[in-house]
Amino acid sequence: ATHMPPAKRSRRDDAPASSTAADLHLLPGLEAAHAAARLAYWSDTYRAEVPSPTVLRGVLSAEEVAACCALASASGRRSEPTTAWRTPPPVCPALADACFDVVYTAEHVALFLHRDGLFADRCKHLLAKVVRAMREGGRVDPATELQVRCVELHSYSEGGALDAPLHRDSGSLLTLSVQLCEADCFEGGDFVTFREGEPERHRLERGDGVLLSSMELHNVTRVTRGTRVSLVVELWSEPANSHDRFE
Repeated sequence: ATHMPPAKRSRRDDAPASSTAADLHLLPGLEAAHAAARLAYWSDTYRAEVPSPTVLRGVLSAEEVAACCALASASGRRSEPTTAWRTPPPVCPALADACFDVVYTAEHVALFLHRDGLFADRCKHLLAKVVRAMREGGRVDPATELQVRCVELHSYSEGGALDAPLHRDSGSLLTLSVQLCEADCFEGGDFVTFREGEPERHRLERGDGVLLSSMELHNVTRVTRGTRVSLVVELWSEPANSHDRFE
């Protein structure tokens, strides 16, 4: 199950909202992603990049965060594998009680809360609020029809990361990643985007989110302590999806 720790003063209360390459020490574990982002920036196609990501402070309230985690816990673990994956590896002990649909690595799992309309049915008003906040970011033409591609709850334990070079949410138009746990509950696990090919780390508190165009390169640094839990919502121009993210 997904457990929410009590609120506490964050180790990041006095930290700046973001950090650039100068103080990131080359982001251990993201060296390949950083090199690929630099190369991509200097290509003709990537120079005309989408707008910079926006940090949405408190996009989810404490009550809304708790509702997301409670829904994840109540959904239970899915036993059937998704169509895009081979037999998944066993999860690490720290995630043994987590609910998930897909195992990316032993230290990184995800639960599809949109599956079978679960999130839309149980958290209708919350979903409408999130979609409205994403639309108001001004990254797509207001006339564009947007539907929910996925609502995913990601859990990263120690050693977990999203470090693939040139990672984008291909096929989607807008992505919002919201931190669901207190910043003191884990170390590492920073959400990273790239500005002119250089990494920018976004410092988040519980309920804060990063809104970006889905084709923007992004990664998550390796978690070095604790467990990082986040909610990822993607919008696209296709019909609303109620399966996994690949159907």
